[in-house]
Amino acid sequence: MQPVFASDDEALAAAVTTYERYLSVEAEIVSAGGAGAERVLEVTTDTYGLDLLADFREMRATGERPAGPATMAASRLVEIDRDRTRLSVAICLDVSAMQLSEHPGEEAPRDTEDLVTVEAAFRSANAARILLDGSKPWDGEPIC
Repeated sequence: MQPVFASDDEALAAAVTTYERYLSVEAEIVSAGGAGAERVLEVTTDTYGLDLLADFREMRATGERPAGPATMAASRLVEIDRDRTRLSVAICLDVSAMQLSEHPGEEAPRDTEDLVTVEAAFRSANAARILLDGSKPWDGEPIC
């Protein structure tokens, strides 16, 4: 099978672009209180997207939502398959602008770190296109 991306660097760049788009779409959905959540399916696999849709439904039901964007501070390729169709990336997120609130416009106290690292899984959808396929807390060497 021909590799989807010409190099590991090209695959990582595509994953970073996808994750940045995901952060943008997520911020739009959150700011709308979970409305229009199906937009997340533009940047995720169907399986992961359905999990996220459930999370957004719960957010709408509880009224609890983070305010403020998370931004990427750094990234590092963790693993990539031989065909460069599946990869995992450690991503350092700056969440210092995020506040959790049950009521829009009301800030809740922060008790979390300003920088957090996640391990994001990606899978190619077709040539030169990659989708977010999952995310979990990172447990490796710090990259932030």
